[in-house]
Amino acid sequence: MLIDLPKNQRSRLTERRTGAASSLAETDANLALLSLVSEKLQAQAQLKFQGDFLQHILDAIPAPIFYKDVQGVYLGCNTAFERYLGRSRDEILGRTAFDIAPAELARIYHQADQNLMDAGGVQVYETRVLGADGQAREVMFHKSVFSSAEGQPGGLVGVMLDISERKEAEKRLRRLAQYDPLTDLPNRVLLEERLAEALGGKNRQGDQGALLVLDLDRFKEINDSFGRAAGDEILVEMGKRLTGSALEGDTVARLSSDEFAVLLLDGRGKRDMTLEAKKILALMNTPHFLEDGQEVQIGASLGITFFPEDARDGKTLLCNADLAVHEAKLLGRNTLQRFTPAMSETLSRKREVLAQLRRALQEQQFFLQYQPQFDAATGRLVGAEALLRWRLPDGSLVSPQVFIPVAEEAGLIGPLGDWVLRAACLQAKAWRDAGFPPLRLAVNISGHQFVRPGFIETVDLILAETGVDPTHLEMEVTESTLMRSVSSTIEVLTDLRVRGIHLAIDDFGTGYSSLSYLKNFPIDRIKIDRSFTRDMTTNPDDAVIVQTIIAMGKNLGLEVIAEGVENAEQRDFLLRHDCRYMQGYFFGKPLAAEEFARLGAAAEALPS
Repeated sequence: MLIDLPKNQRSRLTERRTGAASSLAETDANLALLSLVSEKLQAQAQLKFQGDFLQHILDAIPAPIFYKDVQGVYLGCNTAFERYLGRSRDEILGRTAFDIAPAELARIYHQADQNLMDAGGVQVYETRVLGADGQAREVMFHKSVFSSAEGQPGGLVGVMLDISERKEAEKRLRRLAQYDPLTDLPNRVLLEERLAEALGGKNRQGDQGALLVLDLDRFKEINDSFGRAAGDEILVEMGKRLTGSALEGDTVARLSSDEFAVLLLDGRGKRDMTLEAKKILALMNTPHFLEDGQEVQIGASLGITFFPEDARDGKTLLCNADLAVHEAKLLGRNTLQRFTPAMSETLSRKREVLAQLRRALQEQQFFLQYQPQFDAATGRLVGAEALLRWRLPDGSLVSPQVFIPVAEEAGLIGPLGDWVLRAACLQAKAWRDAGFPPLRLAVNISGHQFVRPGFIETVDLILAETGVDPTHLEMEVTESTLMRSVSSTIEVLTDLRVRGIHLAIDDFGTGYSSLSYLKNFPIDRIKIDRSFTRDMTTNPDDAVIVQTIIAMGKNLGLEVIAEGVENAEQRDFLLRHDCRYMQGYFFGKPLAAEEFARLGAAAEALPS
């Protein structure tokens, strides 16, 4: 039943109902607003948490990291970046490189950043950074552009890698490759580079130059009479005399034990260059007094050749000068000879050796000897190096230093190298079949042989013919061979490694291998050249070189073996510096196969 209320009561009831509805709507709006604020606060808290979490991750990374906006203003960084610069985050954020780095370096960073922002993508470059200690250090930057929420470039992020130690190591190796450690003069490698520059540059304008090569007379006699230390003292003194007489633009180099070279490039006339050569000859004849006061008269034989008159390439010029030196020695030493085409004696000898070499290949006059390699820490025989020998029908031996260069020049090193590899594999297989313990047999691979087309196919054929286990075989390649063509070198080395063959760098330290390439070569072992082991216990420079090579090899995960070890003192030095693998006369001379087999059977202890 409906109650009919008076009109004024109905009006008041309606007003109360409307007010209640309005209040309820206002409450709902407030609740919605509170919910929105709560969501925003939660989102902000979540963003802060994510930001803090991201910063913690960045701070845990040891490499310095930073990021900037498009104007180059630092937006953030990690703790490693702060430590590296020696600045707090408050001193970095909101500022640019111009605020925290010297102007010269800041301009480099800014230009690099602008180039990256314009080009996009990734940027890698090396430069200097002023560290917390105030010293400029070599750094590699890796930078990339990041996008904003709108998809536009928002800035860049960068990572710094300190490469100062690597750069210093490369400098040391480069100097090791280009300079003689005893006299600190350029070596043959650097001389050949400067010869190439001179022949490719100045002579285009018709300038002349001269190459002098000189051998010290009777140096071996003095070395034997007064000792090796006195001999080294004389070599250093002769180098100083030559350097002191050189003019700007000249190059004084040490080519070998007692052989020096002087490259004259300053455009002096031929007559003046000859006169200077005579002055050098007189300078070499000046007596030298050793540290103990003894007077030594040594003298020298000089050969001189001119370019472009005599030759237009460095190899021929060096050959010409060597021929002239040889002629000077034949004429009684202590004299100067100019190269002439008539100096054909050496070339005639090469032709004679070449004819004998071809006959020797047909008549199988070659044989192998095996020099033992030991683990000096345990006394265990671990391998051998196969060494090529040539015996003439009259029983005399021809030195490898004589016939190997001739074989290379004549293109015979390929078949000769194939013979060595096949003979070594047959011997390794025979020893294994006879119950000999597994040993690694090292074979030298000539640079000409290594780059010859079909080399891998030849290796496969020899492995199949001989049945040798490839894991018992090691191939030694020189640094210069490796660096001829890095990409093809890596390909050949990888093919050999896949077959199980071990790989070694022979005579390490005498050539230049960029560390950036060396780490990519699938190498197992490096061999320290005998020129360093010989004097490492008496010459501090050689000691440092040997220690550096050992440390570098270990850091790269490579085995290190030292050759030319001749006494217990050298062995102990190497062991102290963590080089345990060695070969040399202290452990054993090169032996015939049957003698080596007996050595292996009896190798229970090292000589002491």
